[in-house]
Amino acid sequence: MSRIITAYEGPLAISETANDQTLIYSGENTYEARRLAELSKTWAEGLASPGDPGTRSAKSWAGAAQLSAGTAEAFVGPTYGSTQDALDQTNDGDFFAIQTEGLVSIYRNEANTAVLQRTVATSDFLGSPQGAMAVTVANGFTVQQNLTDLQADDMRRIDLREYRAGVGIGDETADTDALKAAFADAAALVGGQNGSAAPIYRNKIWLPKGNILLGESLKSTGNFAVFFEGQGRDATRIHIPDGEYLLDSDHRSFGISFQNLQTRGGKGVFRRSGLAPAIGGASGGIGLLVDGCAFYDYTECALGSSSNDDPFWRISRSKFTGSVGSKAIMLPTGGGHDIRSNWINQYKYGICLRNGYDVLIDGNRFGGLTNGPVRTDIWIIPTSNSSGSGLKISRNYHGNENDSPEDRSVLIAAADTSSNADHATNPTWEAYEESNAAVDSSYIVGQVSFHDNLHALDSGRSRGLIYSRTTNLRSFTWQDKIFGAAPYIFEFDNALFTSFDKNNRWAQTNTVTVDSDVFAGAAPSTDAVCNLPGFGQIDSPSGRMSGQADIPLAAAPFAADCTTLLDSTTSIASLLTVSGANITLGQSDAVNGRDAAAVNLTAGSGSVRLPLDLTNAQEGRLCHLEIDLAQALTQSLPGVYIRIGEGVSSYFKSVYVPLNPTWRTIHVPFVLPNAQASTFRVVICAHSSDFASGVSDTFHVGRIFVYQAQHRVSSLQVPGCSTNNDSTSKTLHVRSSKPTQVWDSPLLQDCSVSFSTAAAYPGARFRIVRGPGASGNHALLLGDGPFKTLDLPGSWCEVEYDGTSWLSVGAGFL
Repeated sequence: MSRIITAYEGPLAISETANDQTLIYSGENTYEARRLAELSKTWAEGLASPGDPGTRSAKSWAGAAQLSAGTAEAFVGPTYGSTQDALDQTNDGDFFAIQTEGLVSIYRNEANTAVLQRTVATSDFLGSPQGAMAVTVANGFTVQQNLTDLQADDMRRIDLREYRAGVGIGDETADTDALKAAFADAAALVGGQNGSAAPIYRNKIWLPKGNILLGESLKSTGNFAVFFEGQGRDATRIHIPDGEYLLDSDHRSFGISFQNLQTRGGKGVFRRSGLAPAIGGASGGIGLLVDGCAFYDYTECALGSSSNDDPFWRISRSKFTGSVGSKAIMLPTGGGHDIRSNWINQYKYGICLRNGYDVLIDGNRFGGLTNGPVRTDIWIIPTSNSSGSGLKISRNYHGNENDSPEDRSVLIAAADTSSNADHATNPTWEAYEESNAAVDSSYIVGQVSFHDNLHALDSGRSRGLIYSRTTNLRSFTWQDKIFGAAPYIFEFDNALFTSFDKNNRWAQTNTVTVDSDVFAGAAPSTDAVCNLPGFGQIDSPSGRMSGQADIPLAAAPFAADCTTLLDSTTSIASLLTVSGANITLGQSDAVNGRDAAAVNLTAGSGSVRLPLDLTNAQEGRLCHLEIDLAQALTQSLPGVYIRIGEGVSSYFKSVYVPLNPTWRTIHVPFVLPNAQASTFRVVICAHSSDFASGVSDTFHVGRIFVYQAQHRVSSLQVPGCSTNNDSTSKTLHVRSSKPTQVWDSPLLQDCSVSFSTAAAYPGARFRIVRGPGASGNHALLLGDGPFKTLDLPGSWCEVEYDGTSWLSVGAGFL
């Protein structure tokens, strides 16, 4: 059978095995043979393949081979001092080499021109520091030097199996001896007894899979660093005997870590019993690192330190489950701790911070696997130092499983510092806050933030979420979520405190926001924010906690429930008293009046004082101070303090206000901690660094109004209608006269009605009505002039203050 060979197949289709019946169309195959011949010629002689410009042609491969051969010839041939010398001594097409500072450049003589082909480095060059840097090898050493060092003993990790002398893991004596020997070798390579730090190389103890039986604690004999690394918290398991620790030290360290391992038993995993600072030396250390571990069945404290300063703990992704009756999870001291993403179970105290500052506690799960003693998740121990500064507690989960009504999310109370015993095992340590009946006078200095924590209170709470035995708390902010019921958010020990001290300047620096998204439960979650009135600025934008007298509501149009404590808007002169200052009255004020005063301080401690009238004041009720302040034209202070209390140095509220060239009204909310004090006043004074006599010593003060109300008032006029007016002339005042005035009895004489500009503000209005009963031939004469006369019963007029004077803006008949 014959078949046709197409032009597409071409002569390649003709083979020795082709059927003799194959029919060849010679013209068609001659064309194809010619085309393929051209392609073959191009592939052989061209620089690139004709079918794909991105592939190599036969000529290009030949050229590469020639270049390689030429390079090899140049290496073994003579090396010339310059390209001109080489060109003079070589022929067209020859390769030659030029060496300069360890680099060899290969050239080709092309028509008596040196054409660079490649540059290579000699072994001497690569073996020098300069060559090592050229190929980006660290430390200025060659590749070989670094490889040699990596193979040296000082750079290798310590493999526990190397200390087992052929015995498998799981024998207590052998495991203990191996761990002690490995720890001794690791500790010996860091620093000396003077605390100087040496380079840390061979300090990591690699722990294999399996059960490792420890017979006694590893104990330090001097300054050290050690890093334990297992193969996973369920793979490497260390068993600690009763009364012992994995690591027990009373020396300084330059770094300790536990990673990817599990322990069971013992008093704890790590204890530092020394009182001296835990980290020393010129380069400091990394503190304590725990990551990816699980610690079970310890009887005292998993991680504890008695040092007065043991900073930089990094505890993450680990599980803590003590035995029933265990005391604590971890006790770090000092600052710089980062504790996040841990599961914390079975404890009396969870995280205990002594002298804690710059600490992050984030994303931890606090809970009880079984019913147990009253639990405290976080214990903040106040001191006279910087305790609490920069403490952020966020996104933690408190409560739920097996919780108790007596549990506390946060405890703020002193710990026993009278003994030098280990804080993790001293029996008075955990009992002190319950047995000590004295008022704690220590401090949490501020910037403590509670944000987005969830308190899941299945059993409810009989104590506040945050329970404190000191009232010296400053700059706390709270915005957490609550599911369940608790009596308070902040609770101060009611056996020690009945109210804040009248000169406690700390309490009202705190901020609590209780908004609609804060409550995860459907039912109201707390009865009150705090059991003591006067705890900071409390805000409930949703109105959920509006039953509390110290929580602001939305602004109201009138001051219906307003109790005036100070009103200098009618006569500032009668209320101002000065100390170390001179005042000039009759200055222009914010409403184009002349009721302001210029205050010139004659001493840095000078002040202006205005007394508060507490006759009708209520303890614990929200108050508002509104004051107009401005810079002086010359010698102005840049800002002033507004303080509320007994004096310049005895106060419970203090706000620093920068001054502007133009008037502005400052609003300062506060809560009266003790309404029985008769000497509370508003004090305006200077910061000591701002005052300079004759240079920076003057400011302007205008209207001052202090009142009690749950809302700011948008109109300071007393609402309502006055209907008991008679034929006696009268003067109406914005702050004290009701906005609607009615005369509805016979007029026995002309009656003048005047309007005071004192304390008046643009937009203030009065409506004057002559009712049907105000008969007679006499008139109501309104304002200066008068500007309006009401002659007939049933007539009315409305007047408004425009900032300068009172004007008639409407009139008519009933």
